[in-house]
Amino acid sequence: MDLVFIPIKQIESLEQSIYDMLMSNPEMGFGDMGDCQQTAKLTVEEWVDNNNISTNEERDGRKTFPNGFPSWQEVHFEIVMAITEAFNLGKDQMPTRIRRIIEKHGRGGLYELAEKLTMDFEINNTQWTYEKIRSFVEQEIYFHRDNVRLFVERFISSIWTQFSDPTSNFDDVVEYCMDFVNPEDWHEGDIYWAFRKKIDEQKNQ
Repeated sequence: MDLVFIPIKQIESLEQSIYDMLMSNPEMGFGDMGDCQQTAKLTVEEWVDNNNISTNEERDGRKTFPNGFPSWQEVHFEIVMAITEAFNLGKDQMPTRIRRIIEKHGRGGLYELAEKLTMDFEINNTQWTYEKIRSFVEQEIYFHRDNVRLFVERFISSIWTQFSDPTSNFDDVVEYCMDFVNPEDWHEGDIYWAFRKKIDEQKNQ
């Protein structure tokens, strides 16, 4: 049987679909998050083995190690160190992106994040320095949209009762305000302006 190459994202999507199905159907006997993750992983691995499928030589049409394994390994190490530092800040201070991954996928989700960020960095950088990796990780972890969203939600919550009415939809307002936020340079004034604009729009509907 000829070897079949499938992009890794399709494999990951299949595994996630199986996981979601198991979590939403506890009557199947896999109600625990860890059990569901393990079962989904083993199911996909068995399917890959039985159908002569490979994801090692190709990843979304690109080589697994764009700049060679030594480069990939060094970048992966630095990214894992950065993720570990963020994790060790503790639940109250760790970046929102890290916290949400842990809550939904456990430590396994952080392994996948490290691999994804390594691949993203390697594909877009043929040469690198420690400072370049650090800047990339900070953008992906500390300045990620999820982190800014937490501040936006808190700010809107603080003024919600003052300006909203029964026609107002909190989630819609938050999403609208997020479109006006630059993760690297945002101000409460930007959020406030977008908030009032969306609230008035909802009242006039």
